[in-house]
Amino acid sequence: MPGQEVKKGDLLFSIDSRQLHAALTQAEANLLKAMATVRQGQDIVARDQATANNSRTIVARDAKLIEAGVISREEYDNALAKLQADDATVRADQSSVANLIAAQKAEQAAVESARVELSYTTIRAPIAGKTGNLAVTTGNLVRANDTTAMVTITQSAPIYVTFSVPEKD
Repeated sequence: MPGQEVKKGDLLFSIDSRQLHAALTQAEANLLKAMATVRQGQDIVARDQATANNSRTIVARDAKLIEAGVISREEYDNALAKLQADDATVRADQSSVANLIAAQKAEQAAVESARVELSYTTIRAPIAGKTGNLAVTTGNLVRANDTTAMVTITQSAPIYVTFSVPEKD
């Protein structure tokens, strides 16, 4: 209302935020999905590390058995090749998890961006004062970066006054 006293932070205008709420909800859902994918990738790494550890144990045991002549050299070589393949799988899994973590960070940034966009749907008084004539009313369309002020706030406190004092005073 023109002539209304406002305090710093008072709500002046509210812009329809339904679309931005939906965008925020979608971004949050994508973030949750990315977080679940990271956890799934980490579980895969743990599983493949367990497999590699088992292969490492088999190779260590087979190394002793080959020296004793209990197993063939081919059996030992196969166990060693499986260990190397399992270690490579773990490294590939770890690289995949690193990519998934980067994607999760991108989704977190999208959530933050959506929150910032949503914050632009409320316009609050930057200073305390008295409102002037309103340039927009309920139902008007507003655009980002418009040069026309939506309302003018005149600050009345503090007021500085300058006056002359006679020299004798």
